[in-house]
Amino acid sequence: MRLHPPPDCPHCGESLDSVYETTYDTYTFNPATGHYEDDGYLTITCPYCNGKLGDVPGFEDGMCNYIPPQEVAPCPSTPTTP
Repeated sequence: MRLHPPPDCPHCGESLDSVYETTYDTYTFNPATGHYEDDGYLTITCPYCNGKLGDVPGFEDGMCNYIPPQEVAPCPSTPTTP
């Protein structure tokens, strides 16, 4: 099994074995549709220096979507060979 070390914080150099992710959601009522529309964003920060990590490769779409930069996730329908 190949292990992937976490990336280092570009601000303080610490290993990002954990990070803070905060989601801010703002819901605005749209009278034309009768629905609320989500207009939110998230921030990802280093727990050691509070540096912003949104530009770290792989972190742009949030931590639940993180893929190590050296990997490209195969399409689920694409067969892989051992």
